[in-house]
Amino acid sequence: MAVAPLQIQPVQAFSGGIDFSPLAQLGQVYQRSQAENAVKEALGSGLDASNPQSLAALATRVLPYNSTLGLSLAQLASTAANTQYQRGRDAVADARADREFGFRQTEAQRAQSNADRAFNKDKFTIKEITDPNTGQTTLVRVNTDGAEGPISTGAPTSAGPNNPYYAGQTFKNNEQMKSAGFADRLSESEGIFSGVDGKPGLTNANTPTQYAIEKAPIGDYARNYLHSKEYLQLDQAKRNFLNAKLRQESGAAISPSEFESGDKQYFPLPNDPPEVVAQKAANRRTVIEGMARDAGAGYRPKYVFDANGKLAPYQKQTETTSKPAVSAPAAAIAALKKDPRLSAQFDAKYGSGAAKSALGGGGEE
Repeated sequence: MAVAPLQIQPVQAFSGGIDFSPLAQLGQVYQRSQAENAVKEALGSGLDASNPQSLAALATRVLPYNSTLGLSLAQLASTAANTQYQRGRDAVADARADREFGFRQTEAQRAQSNADRAFNKDKFTIKEITDPNTGQTTLVRVNTDGAEGPISTGAPTSAGPNNPYYAGQTFKNNEQMKSAGFADRLSESEGIFSGVDGKPGLTNANTPTQYAIEKAPIGDYARNYLHSKEYLQLDQAKRNFLNAKLRQESGAAISPSEFESGDKQYFPLPNDPPEVVAQKAANRRTVIEGMARDAGAGYRPKYVFDANGKLAPYQKQTETTSKPAVSAPAAAIAALKKDPRLSAQFDAKYGSGAAKSALGGGGEE
C-alpha cells in the first residue's frame, strides 16, 4: 500500500508585530504603587503632622505620581518645620526672661535688706498691750528705733472683707499668692465654659462630632484643622482649669492620665444626662470657691457665683463705717481730750488717725 508523503506547512517568519513598550513603564508603576502604599501606611498608623522630616520624605515620594497630595504633604512639612523652629525660639526667650526676672528679684531683695539693716528695721521685739477700756489684749511689733506698730486705731466695720469666699483661715503669704493666681485661672476658665453675667458660654461646643475628632488616631495638626474654633477655645479653657487645680495639688508635672481623669470628672461629655452635667458644674464651683478661700481675706476675685449658680463680675460690698475705738491708755486719751493740741504726738505714738478717733471724729479746736 502506498504511503502518502508527510506535508509540512512552512512556518511564517516572525513579523515583530507584538508591542512590548508597556513593559518599559513597569518601574514607574512599581514606584507609584510603593508611594501609594507608603501614604496608606502613614495614614493608617496615625500621620504625625508635627514631624517635618517624615512629612518631607513622604512628600518627595508621592509628588511625582500625585502632585495634589504631594504638595499638600510638602505644605504640612513646611508648617511643621516653622512650628518647630518657633517653639525652639520661644523656649529660649522664656528661659532668658526667667533668668532676668530672677536676677531683678534678687537685686530688689538685696536692696530692701540693705535698707532694713541701715534703719534697724530688720530687728524688732514683740510685746503685749492691753486696752484698759475694753480689756482686749493685742500683740504689737516694737522696732528698735522706738516706733511702735502696728497698733489698731479702730474696730472692724460692719462691711465684709474684700473676699466673699474667705472664712477666717490664715495662710502664709506665698501660699495665698499662689492660690490667688490659681483661683483667677479657675474662674476665667469657668467663665469661658459656662458664660459670665448672663452671656452664654461654650458648654455645647463639645458635640459628638468634635468628640470623635478628638479621639481619632490622627496627628495634632490634622486634629486642630478639623476642630471648630469654639471647641478649640473650650479645650484651652478646660486645660487651664485642670492645670490650675492639679498643679496646686501636686506642684509637679501632670500626667496624661490625670488630665483624662480630671476631664471626665469636671466637664460634660456628649450624651451626659442633665443630672450629671449639673453635678460636674457643682464640682467645678467647689474647686473655685475652695481655691479662693485659700487665697485669704485680701484676695479680690474677678467673678463670683450669683444666686443662679452663674458667674458674675464681683463688686465689693459697700462699706459702712462705725466709730472706731482707739487702742491707747485711758490716761493718754483723757490728756488728749483736755488738750487737743497733743494730736500730733498722740498720732505718732498710737498711729495715724488715732487722735481724731479718740476725739470722736473732731480735730483740734
